[in-house]
Amino acid sequence: MATLINAIFPLLILIAIGYGLARGQLFSRSQLEGLSRLTFVLFIPALLFLSTYQSETSQQSIGSFLLSFYIHFCALEWLFVGI
Repeated sequence: MATLINAIFPLLILIAIGYGLARGQLFSRSQLEGLSRLTFVLFIPALLFLSTYQSETSQQSIGSFLLSFYIHFCALEWLFVGI
């Protein structure tokens, strides 16, 4: 359970920061779109990779997790960003 919390909590923090920045109107719309793209393309995958690397699981489950993550991530990237 602690591993799950350690993996999800940083994501929730990123979401809360993004919500606060958008709500506080500190940045323009185009700046927020750029920050959002940077977060989804770079920061969240790096954070998930680091969380996976630091977790204590078997090698087989790590491979399956990474494969399923990147398949879903690429599909979402294709749908929403249109690579």
